[in-house]
Amino acid sequence: MKILITGGSSGKEKGLAENFYEKGFEALVTSRDEKKLAQLANDLKCIRTVVYDSSVIDDEAKVVDFIRDEWGNELDILFKNAGHVAITPFGNLDRETLENMYRVHLTAPSMLTAGCLDALKKNKGQILNITSSHEIKPYPQLMA
Repeated sequence: MKILITGGSSGKEKGLAENFYEKGFEALVTSRDEKKLAQLANDLKCIRTVVYDSSVIDDEAKVVDFIRDEWGNELDILFKNAGHVAITPFGNLDRETLENMYRVHLTAPSMLTAGCLDALKKNKGQILNITSSHEIKPYPQLMA
């Protein structure tokens, strides 16, 4: 079984990748932070990694290409976790920041899902979307 975890170079997602590997999954972890991803790959030699920045238009193609070329276009779980928030007073919010947040939280995950659909259909795969605690426990200056 194969799982893709986006935004997983540290924290609970790192443990999640290790846990899935221990259960027999092949794990692919993505992150925009190349250094953290390299450290993760060094710490957990059992996983594969791809540098993926969801704020960059069409960057999801690298992940879709990996799934097609390395995994024979098969994916059992798409675990979408990548995210980014801007901490700024609402009155100072600029268009570029807002569009970047929409890209990271809406456009890129949608395009990644579309690119993975055929791979997910092969084994009746599942899609998991998670979010942070910011929706439950907001703090000042947080733009989402």
